[in-house]
Amino acid sequence: MTARPKKIAALYLGAVFAAGSVFGVAAYRFYAVSTAQAEFQGSTQQVSPQEFRERMVLKLEAELGLSPEQTDQVEEIYDYIGERWLDVRDAMEPEFEAMRKERADRIMAILSPEQQQKYHNILEEKRLRREAAGPATN
Repeated sequence: MTARPKKIAALYLGAVFAAGSVFGVAAYRFYAVSTAQAEFQGSTQQVSPQEFRERMVLKLEAELGLSPEQTDQVEEIYDYIGERWLDVRDAMEPEFEAMRKERADRIMAILSPEQQQKYHNILEEKRLRREAAGPATN
């Protein structure tokens, strides 16, 4: 008689352990996904090119232990490449705008008149946000 209660207790203990393991894995996955999404969303916030440059220089200083001379050189590199980046972006902007227009035209072609009006409003909101963000985020 004493063997049966021990087996039942062992089964319950095993079931509780298994349930705890399943719950732990599920909770970890939920936490990991939430954390990754929060980090991703935080990284997509628009920052000015100057703020991006400052953050990167500070990160490199801290992680690489740059000397003051190296920091100055890194800042010069960021400034030089930043100017070239703007030139390339400005040269490509007409092509980007043409692709935006093509995408909008193709989507409009498959929408009902009511949907077209709503989509037009969405496009206008996006255009205003691009303009408000400035040339670095167009």
